[in-house]
Amino acid sequence: MTGWPGADGLPAPHLTVIGGASLDLLHFAGRSERSGGGAGLYTALAAARAGAHVTMVAPRPDPMPEKLQAAADILDWLGPAVPPSELPHFEIEQRPGGETIYHKAVWGSEALLRPEQMPAGLPRDWVYVVPMLEPEIQVRFTQDFQARGLRVACGTYGGATTRHRDLVFASMAAADIFFCNQPEAETLFSSLDQVQVEPGRLAFVTLGARGALVVQGSAVSEVRGLPVEALDPTGAGDTFCGTVLAAPEYPADPRVVLNAERVVSVADVLRDAPGVEEFPFAGDPYPDRDDPRCLDFFFTGTLQQFGFWTESAGRYELPMIAGLGGRELKGSDYLWALYARWLRAAPEELTPSGHAGLDTDVFAVRYAADDGSEPMPALDLHLSQAKDYGRDMMALGWTPDSVVSRANDSPHPLAAFLSLLDHVGGYKEDPLRKKSALLAIILMQRPERFLRSAPGEQTPPIVDYHLQRSCLRTGLIQATDAELRSRLERREVVTPEEEEAVRRASYTAAQRVCMISGRTMGAVDWFFFQNRTRCPEMTQPECAACPLDSVCSHDTRLFQPVHRTTYY
Repeated sequence: MTGWPGADGLPAPHLTVIGGASLDLLHFAGRSERSGGGAGLYTALAAARAGAHVTMVAPRPDPMPEKLQAAADILDWLGPAVPPSELPHFEIEQRPGGETIYHKAVWGSEALLRPEQMPAGLPRDWVYVVPMLEPEIQVRFTQDFQARGLRVACGTYGGATTRHRDLVFASMAAADIFFCNQPEAETLFSSLDQVQVEPGRLAFVTLGARGALVVQGSAVSEVRGLPVEALDPTGAGDTFCGTVLAAPEYPADPRVVLNAERVVSVADVLRDAPGVEEFPFAGDPYPDRDDPRCLDFFFTGTLQQFGFWTESAGRYELPMIAGLGGRELKGSDYLWALYARWLRAAPEELTPSGHAGLDTDVFAVRYAADDGSEPMPALDLHLSQAKDYGRDMMALGWTPDSVVSRANDSPHPLAAFLSLLDHVGGYKEDPLRKKSALLAIILMQRPERFLRSAPGEQTPPIVDYHLQRSCLRTGLIQATDAELRSRLERREVVTPEEEEAVRRASYTAAQRVCMISGRTMGAVDWFFFQNRTRCPEMTQPECAACPLDSVCSHDTRLFQPVHRTTYY
């Protein structure tokens, strides 16, 4: 995940966990161990391990038991002093096949926690309310924190979903993020396919070894699990919650690796090369300066910057080129010219309400080439993105102007802008935020300077297929897996996991080139976007015309991952 406090170079988030520790007896793998436990403690320790500053609000034992001392040293543990005997304690057995048996469950003093007992001045990043024995108390907590203007996350447990379904939904309605596992989701929503949250909110559904589902409104993404040796899964779900809220760095895929020396060499060239500069997104075909419809144009046009190529027999076939306005235009150039024509013909259709009401016939007319043909290889995906954008903006009560204004009112406008787009269809689906980052640099680099940024804020890399092709061919990244490399060379369709490996490595490479060169992401992105003319898809590269010629590995057989997505 991206976009939480602590990402994009900002300080680590501060998480407050409501719910604390227990002293447990665990039976697993033929052995028994006494251990510190509890949903609050597992969540808090996971978040701390992932880099967050954590305050845990719960009864604090005095004296501190040996099993909890290490946790007390790490966390800012606030709460009334209680004897250790009053802490919750559980006896849990993990049986082969994944069955969990609770032999004893004593909730202790934690069950007495109430919102009115909370200290004043809680940190304002996130508050996580653990599943509670009495779900109505969790409802009071989530609603109280929501009323204070805090961002709230909460979870649930199996008994609550079966006996107190309405209360679980009440907590969910007051929370920005909701966590549950697959059986709980199926109890609440009848099936995984039915899981849905309001626009502007998130739900995470853990799927065991399969990973997790991320639900944003009605959009659903699956995050695959990583194989581990299971020993004792007690607290695994709570650990997931804390880790997500702390947003640690995504683990690298060993099939594609960064070439650190090449990164330095490329960054050194870009530091001194002439013409490595930001593009203003002004002039033909973009709107005139101070055009009042400008934000609608860029918000709706940018979300469609994807998929300009065709596939045949499982391989890349051709880039999209079509005639518009009497010129043959390729990919992104065609799209911007199309939206300029749309802006002249029917600007009201580019508003959120206009996009929400688009139908197939109108959309086909707007996207048609001069000869009346439909050149977009996946027109249905473009219509779906447009309607999702309009519906989400309408449901949230937002306009492009209000989104920009809210972001500029924040101490960290760029981070706030990216986080707001995480709730908007057409932008929210991509974990690397390619289109969100592109829109951000457009609004920052336009002559009007629509979006400001705070010192130290840096736009995330804009990872499209041109950047991935350049990263592979220059040697900024290397495909070490022989099968993947062969598919890239043959321009064959790759799996989502293979595409993600290349794309995330390209993200890291671009990020480090910016840091080392001192160039902005806008300047570096424009350089690599322009590189599409020197190192194109269908003809031989013009290496002598490229500023990177002297530091390039010239691995020109390599090609970007062939993978249909709405991300780029």
